[in-house]
Amino acid sequence: YKSSPPLSLPTNAMRLSPEGINLNYLKTIAQNLIRQKVPVLTFTLHSTTLTAGGNNYCASDECVDQFLGTCNEFFTYFKEELGGEFICADELKSFLSRSAF
Repeated sequence: YKSSPPLSLPTNAMRLSPEGINLNYLKTIAQNLIRQKVPVLTFTLHSTTLTAGGNNYCASDECVDQFLGTCNEFFTYFKEELGGEFICADELKSFLSRSAF
């Protein structure tokens, strides 16, 4: 996942996932979604990515460690620099009912 697609982003749906992209591109996707006033950003990954060789995203333990580091760095960025907050799926209905968007 060291190389990433070009940084020009579409204005339609985008997958917010660290699989196959680097941290800078992940940040760019989040910024673009926020600019579009998307009320909920969903961070996704395949559980098999957390096991070395479980899929094409992480073939080694080192790659899994880097992948987890990218996730951690993104979560820190999302919370501290973008002001994001984290909720779990069972809190989503309540969150949407109180949000003005």
